[in-house]
Amino acid sequence: MAGETEANFLKIILLLMKFGTKVLQKKIEYELRVQKWQRVTDFLRERKHDILHLTNNKRCCIKDCKIKDMQNAKKCLIPYSLLELMYEDVNSSCSTKLYHCCSCHFVPISDLDINVWDITLTSCLLLELIGFDDAKACKGQEQAIQNLRNLRNSKELLHRGNAEMEDDEYNKTWLKLSNTIKEVAHKCEPDFYAEICENIDNIYKNPLTQEQSYNAYKCWRELKKLKSSTVTALNFSTSIIYIQSPFPHRAANNIGDLPAYSQDSAFSRARLKNESCLEEHKENSYMYVEPRRAINYCLKALDHHRLIVITGEAGSGKTRFGLELMSRMQNKHQNFTALILTKCSQWDILDLTKEYIFFIDDLLGKSSADDGAYQSWSTAFDPMLKVLSKGHVYLIFALRNNIWYLMKDKFFDYTLFRLLGSSNAPVDLSGVAFGMTSQEKLRMLKRFCRHYDVQMCKTLQEERRSFECSDDNSFCLSEKTLQIIADMDTTSGFPFLCEQFFSDKKSLEKSFNFFKDYSARDFVKEQIDQLLFEKKDLQYVVLVYFVLSDKSFEVDGLLKVKKEIADIGLVKSTEIMPATMRGCLKDMLDKFISSSDDVYKLKHMVVYEAVLLSFGENFPEKFLELITKSVLFTYVRSKGYVAGDHEVIVQLDDDMTESFAKKLIDVYGSNKEEAYSDVYRHASFHDKRLVNCFLDILEREGSFKVFLKSFLAGACKERKDILASEVIRRYVSFDEFESDILDLILNNDLIDSFRQYMNVIGFGNLFLKLKHESSGVQFLKKIFGYGARQCIMEILDNLDADNDIETDCGQDKTTWKLPEICDDPSLLFDIPVDMDRIVQTVYWDSLFNSLLYQILSHHDPSCGNDWTNVLTKLTELCPSQEIRNEFNMNIIQHSIIDRNFDFAYLYLERIQNISEEQVFMLIFQFWHSKIDLNLFHLLCRKVKNLPFKLNSEKLASKILTCIHSFGNENMFLFFLNENIPCNFNNHIDGRTILHVCEKRKFSDSTLLRLLKRPEGMFMLTSVDKEGMTPVQCRAAYKKIRGKEGIKGSTDFYCIRDIDWRDDTLVVYSSLKDLHVHYVVWRDDTLVHVLNTSFKDRRAEAEM
Repeated sequence: MAGETEANFLKIILLLMKFGTKVLQKKIEYELRVQKWQRVTDFLRERKHDILHLTNNKRCCIKDCKIKDMQNAKKCLIPYSLLELMYEDVNSSCSTKLYHCCSCHFVPISDLDINVWDITLTSCLLLELIGFDDAKACKGQEQAIQNLRNLRNSKELLHRGNAEMEDDEYNKTWLKLSNTIKEVAHKCEPDFYAEICENIDNIYKNPLTQEQSYNAYKCWRELKKLKSSTVTALNFSTSIIYIQSPFPHRAANNIGDLPAYSQDSAFSRARLKNESCLEEHKENSYMYVEPRRAINYCLKALDHHRLIVITGEAGSGKTRFGLELMSRMQNKHQNFTALILTKCSQWDILDLTKEYIFFIDDLLGKSSADDGAYQSWSTAFDPMLKVLSKGHVYLIFALRNNIWYLMKDKFFDYTLFRLLGSSNAPVDLSGVAFGMTSQEKLRMLKRFCRHYDVQMCKTLQEERRSFECSDDNSFCLSEKTLQIIADMDTTSGFPFLCEQFFSDKKSLEKSFNFFKDYSARDFVKEQIDQLLFEKKDLQYVVLVYFVLSDKSFEVDGLLKVKKEIADIGLVKSTEIMPATMRGCLKDMLDKFISSSDDVYKLKHMVVYEAVLLSFGENFPEKFLELITKSVLFTYVRSKGYVAGDHEVIVQLDDDMTESFAKKLIDVYGSNKEEAYSDVYRHASFHDKRLVNCFLDILEREGSFKVFLKSFLAGACKERKDILASEVIRRYVSFDEFESDILDLILNNDLIDSFRQYMNVIGFGNLFLKLKHESSGVQFLKKIFGYGARQCIMEILDNLDADNDIETDCGQDKTTWKLPEICDDPSLLFDIPVDMDRIVQTVYWDSLFNSLLYQILSHHDPSCGNDWTNVLTKLTELCPSQEIRNEFNMNIIQHSIIDRNFDFAYLYLERIQNISEEQVFMLIFQFWHSKIDLNLFHLLCRKVKNLPFKLNSEKLASKILTCIHSFGNENMFLFFLNENIPCNFNNHIDGRTILHVCEKRKFSDSTLLRLLKRPEGMFMLTSVDKEGMTPVQCRAAYKKIRGKEGIKGSTDFYCIRDIDWRDDTLVVYSSLKDLHVHYVVWRDDTLVHVLNTSFKDRRAEAEM
């Protein structure tokens, strides 16, 4: 808590800047209502010229402007930048000469928020323009408002040296200020006056909280820095927001940035809206339960990559999750400023030398994939990437699943979105991986119970009894019911569905069956369909009009478009009257629509989608006639379209296909060029029925052939295979086909289009051409380079000599046999058939190696890109078993390099008659790559079944080299367990297998297995080129323990027992000779009983 004198001062600051501002804001609304029954937006629209001249005493563009005598005109009362808190586009003017002197283009802000207006602005509007309804109290009100403004600009109050105020001064100032605020509030509504009095008394009687003290102090510090009350009035409104902010630590860190933005109201407005959203988020957070897996994943992804994309169905909580994520990130990085961006234009006004956490919600629009929004935001993606790379920003994007999947290919055209990888993949809040768990859903359900006063009981019987008592409004839900709901697969739209469930008794009575029967969208759609059943036609068509226009409306605005509303059907324009419209909106308020300052809009995107689905289902003809292009491309699909799990679509019946095809052209109006360069993007062009109807219409369009090539190229780029193939079939002849179209077909692996292409030019003609031009390899490499797997298989299947190859060039259809084209497939690959076998093998090996690298770079079965059949077909084309084995070996080696062990296993099984050299090669590569032991087991099995015997000494040398280079004890044990004949009675420069195992610190049990082999004594006593025996290769052997001996000569010891169970051995490295008796191996104990002499340094080892 602050000190007593400091607390006095901070209470005055809080009273002035919070309640002084609040009462003037309320006074404006009250006076406008009682004087002219006028809203603030209407006042701004009516008096825009006068408001302009509060900021400017120059002559404006209006001829009869009252300000003619410049010398006698009033001085500027408020800064010009404050106009941006009231109007859109205040910098537009009739002429460049009238910059800042024109109000012609002033339009009140659509989401006007009077709460950001400070004392300077509100007092100026009241005193200069609005006035007062009560003539008797006029002078008193004027004086009170003037007193507030004087206190606000008082140097003695706000520009003192210390934040302290003695009791006497405090009591006088408090009395004056509180009475002034109460006097202004007294002439407003009685309830408001009572509320103000109660708040002022609470502040006076109670000590300030730590949060109130801290924010008031920070506000005063910023006010103290400002020299001019008028020029920087905007900053005071910002400070007010920080006083009320639910994140005091955030205000403390960011409030210091305010002076830098004092002349940029657009930025300040965005920032104020951001604080408002965060405040609302905190107020409602008592019911919010974040999905822990998603929040942890996103926090980690942002720390590592600074970028994340949040997706999910409508109602899944994307916005609230994004706000929670943004606030969590700012808690971790308090020097970063958190901002919600709603328009791309806001990016241009940012000072990008500062650090930000950006949340961009509904990236491409709230309702549908808006091309305009995409074009606008796409200009900022590269600048975002540049700032991201400098570490100045964190980016959080959010958009609905159906829009993400519709547009993600376009997003990935930009490097920014290609940064999304496996460790920061998009987070789907509707999916299994990141949706709410059962425990989290249970916690949310319990919070809703507390909020809606729904009791929790123990048994289902108590639950049923609570609903049977109709006179009692206290309902209860059993713990079992809540658990059943939590365990259901209701991740999609669960938060929204909870709101609907708890807000309606009928829903509660359904218990867990409500969640079983409905998704969020299905529940709202049923309610909207119910409007039709109950003949509430006006409500229905108004909702439809909200969806079609995708705007918010006042009552008067809806009345102005009543003809358009009537054109939807169900109601006549004469039935749409002010009274019926107000009643209609009132009935739907809080259920389907929301209201702010008498401006109405749809309550939620779930309502938008539900209305759209209902309208399309019940009135498909009218729906198709009225929808916009963005809705057509985002939501409407033909009957033959196969929808994904993430999609929300209106699927038209077969009898609507022709109308649908016509709409796809008509939606562009007379702009045929735009139509033919864009319409192929529609997802329904995977439906063959629609494609045929669409092309039938185009055949009657004479202008289509002018754009044929660009249309076909666009269809190929958009991977509309059926559409492209049908265009080729109908319009393209052999002479007209161009190679760049073929490149697009191959690049996108469009199998239907490729087959149609082959039908146009003919397989036989293609192969004859390749044969004569010796270009078969280049053609194949081109296809492999594109990754056109399906097209490659089409060609390889037709290289089979048993197949017929048909061509239908022109009017003649010819059937070919491959031997009639060429005697051997080798000719198509530029491999002469009459050369030496070894040379031919080299040619094939070179060809397959070049193709294999490209194949394995594309091979990814997890993404449906499985090239196994292509490799199998290539091996079948090999002219000999030897070449086939070599090709399989290459596949195995490349697969191991790519860590694709399943692929290597498959082709290792296919190798027949593996050679000794190939065995040694694979052993070395397997050891080096630390492969899966199942693959090594397969190799060992093949080695044991070889028709010849491997050279055991060469095998031992290879194993020795592998262990020396790579270690890998597990693989060595696996090899020993396979009992493959291997002679370890050899060494390399004196280094045996035991030496390298000791060097690699293999376990005692492994060493013991080696020593028990027949070669044990040889390995034990061998000395490498450094003069070391195996036991001297391990540092632990230098520990001396368990020594029992009889001293003989000065350089002789006879050792009886050496026990080395604890990985320890006696080493006598200081002795020149070690006299060792006969060696007996007993378990892991060495006993010396017989004279045997070894020169140099000798050591005994046994494990």
